[in-house]
Amino acid sequence: MTVQRASARLLAEIRQSHTVFSYVDVISPTQERVRLPATGGEVNCDRTAAIRRTCKAVCVDPLGTLVPSGTSSLLTPYGTELRPYRGVRYPATPEHPEGEIDVLPLGVFRLAKVSIQDTTGGSPDIQLEAFDLSRTVARDKFTSPYVIPVGTNIIDAIKDILARTFPDLAYDSISTTRTTTAPRLYDGGDDPWDAVTGLAQSLVLFIEHVA
Repeated sequence: MTVQRASARLLAEIRQSHTVFSYVDVISPTQERVRLPATGGEVNCDRTAAIRRTCKAVCVDPLGTLVPSGTSSLLTPYGTELRPYRGVRYPATPEHPEGEIDVLPLGVFRLAKVSIQDTTGGSPDIQLEAFDLSRTVARDKFTSPYVIPVGTNIIDAIKDILARTFPDLAYDSISTTRTTTAPRLYDGGDDPWDAVTGLAQSLVLFIEHVA
């Protein structure tokens, strides 16, 4: 996935008083997509945590059609993804009487929990809690011994492990000639995310050593 950079206009706007504009795209396992206006929430990143990024969002469903009601609901946490966006609505102009919108993506998360809070005289608040995709990888334990042979390209080894859980992942252009110098064996029940981070750390240490 290509990283989107903030425009100079957006960076200038958020340094002053501005109108926040945010929403969450809800995407089902079958790629059904619904956009919900967000009225609150946060995305946290903790590099010391096992699951580094978490998302909490409060949304509204103006049509009232997405209240979870069984396993077929879009907001039932069985593989549903959340993609939150945050940015600004610029002041109105003759060309754009409602104000232009400029947002940035805040990540891709897997829905874990939904709760509904009724409001008086309006749409109910939908409170969403989600975690980055590493949590899903970590929960998809190796079911039998998994071997990475000596001489395997480290980036390829990482992609192969991730493909067990997410076979359709897209990546930024990244490559290395670094390969494993010894076989790596993981037992059934081991955490695939630990394997991925271990491989990545070995590559970082090598780069730092030769830099």
